[in-house]
Amino acid sequence: MSDEQPDQQHPGWAPRDLTATGPDPESGPTDKNGKQKQKRPKRTGWRRFFPRWRWVVGTILGFLLLCIGLFFLGYALVPIPDPNDAATAQSNVYLYADGKSQLAIDGAVNREDVPLSRIALTTQHAALAAEDRNFYNERGISITGTLRGLFNTVTGKGKQSGSTITQQ
Repeated sequence: MSDEQPDQQHPGWAPRDLTATGPDPESGPTDKNGKQKQKRPKRTGWRRFFPRWRWVVGTILGFLLLCIGLFFLGYALVPIPDPNDAATAQSNVYLYADGKSQLAIDGAVNREDVPLSRIALTTQHAALAAEDRNFYNERGISITGTLRGLFNTVTGKGKQSGSTITQQ
């Protein structure tokens, strides 16, 4: 039994060729087991005009990442002014040496901070009536006013706001 050739004992089995150095480079790519990979057939018909789903998903994700990156780049590069700068801007008031008499007023903005006690009560009520007539009776947030403003804006009746003075 030991004098038999291995080919006779197991037909289809052949000893490994130890002189071989690797796969034939002209035969094309191989998989991890050394078997020849088959090429994907070319697409025919109407399918050849449409990209594969991987290209579509990759393109969409790339576009979204580009948009997000551009948004953050724009946010970092554009200086955002402080909204309170315009609200607190006042004109320059020049006084005489006595500190009471006004000499001149300078500046593009004619505004001066005054305490609420210096504003007449009728003026306070007139401003509240124009802005929010329920100022003294509401809880600070008007849900119905906000929903009304949202509904009118969405349905095309013009942009509206339903905020109260407290919300502003």
